[in-house]
Amino acid sequence: GGGGGGDSPSTPAPTPDSTPDSSPPPGGDADSDSADADSFCDEYDTNAALSSDYAIGMVIFTILMNVSLKGISKALSQLQAPHSFTALEKSITRKLTYSITINMVFLPIALTADVAKLSWMPLMFDGDLSDTDKNWYQGYCNKFSQVALTNAIVMPLTAGVPVLKWWIGKAIKGGLAKTQYALNKAYAPPQYEMSQRAAIFSATLIYSLLFSSAVPLVYPYLMAMCGGFLLMDRLVLAQFCATPPRYRGRICAFVIHSVPLGVLMHFALAVYTFGARDLPSYVFGSGETGEWQDYGTTLTKDSQADIGARVTRVNGLIPLLLFVMTGAGMILFYGGLYLKKIAKRENGVEVKPLEGAPPFAVALQDGLVQGLPSYELYDHPEYAELFPKGHAVCKGL
Repeated sequence: GGGGGGDSPSTPAPTPDSTPDSSPPPGGDADSDSADADSFCDEYDTNAALSSDYAIGMVIFTILMNVSLKGISKALSQLQAPHSFTALEKSITRKLTYSITINMVFLPIALTADVAKLSWMPLMFDGDLSDTDKNWYQGYCNKFSQVALTNAIVMPLTAGVPVLKWWIGKAIKGGLAKTQYALNKAYAPPQYEMSQRAAIFSATLIYSLLFSSAVPLVYPYLMAMCGGFLLMDRLVLAQFCATPPRYRGRICAFVIHSVPLGVLMHFALAVYTFGARDLPSYVFGSGETGEWQDYGTTLTKDSQADIGARVTRVNGLIPLLLFVMTGAGMILFYGGLYLKKIAKRENGVEVKPLEGAPPFAVALQDGLVQGLPSYELYDHPEYAELFPKGHAVCKGL
């Protein structure tokens, strides 16, 4: 019979030497892979957030610096005690133009560029960007574009700050005025800041022309800033500001003369941006294009100072030719202006036209002036001792 108590065939009980294999299958543990992916994504998201925060902080800092430079340039120019209003305005324009240009161009480049020959400078030229490659576009140019866009929006709005300060001061001081003089001073309209306006436009023009080969968006930014200034001037100047004094045109001449400099700098940077190795280009002679040589097996880069490698490419040669033509034109033009200025001098002294009066030779011929060699105050016998020729006190008189 059959129903004995014998053991039926079954899987033998595991022994210590035959424990089930707990190692992951050949494909790997899905949970572990998911954790690694999450960790990688978290790290990427954190770096992206930090990069965005850094960009926002840099934009805010640059804008605050540009606005602060307006007041600093004006204060420094006033400390020089200029002898005329024109000299004061010209000094403010120059200082503010140079300051904004340095803050927008040279300082960021010095902090982000990696230039071995200049790395001895403290905190400068020891960055991560060694060439005008994709990292330069994604890093520096991206942040520069954000700052330029913010400038185009903020700078025209700052033109209304003097009016806002005047309106608040009038509301506060007007009711507290004890004398007619204090009341007149409280209600005196603000001055139109021609020097600061010209300096901002000149600096914007320079850095826009400089980086337009790499960041073409600066052109619509510049147009937006011009439109913003136009609207603010129609509101601020026509409605609130005092009538500006008569200018001699030196500030406008400074802005006009900054254009050739910006064009020259534009072509200089274009040699590097367009002549970069990783941009497709026709080449001359032994020139090379493309970073990967030997059928894509060798990564090759140009040396920072190797301009010759860049100009062997058509993309780099054309900006170089335009740079030479622009530089030669500037030398001829400004050399001619200098020679013309020397030709107008009499006995080594520059003869400046007197506003509202005919030239001295014409006035002497028509009998309008008698007994004096020129319009200069130091040539008048009654004032020669008080205003000696060549003394600093005679400057602007």
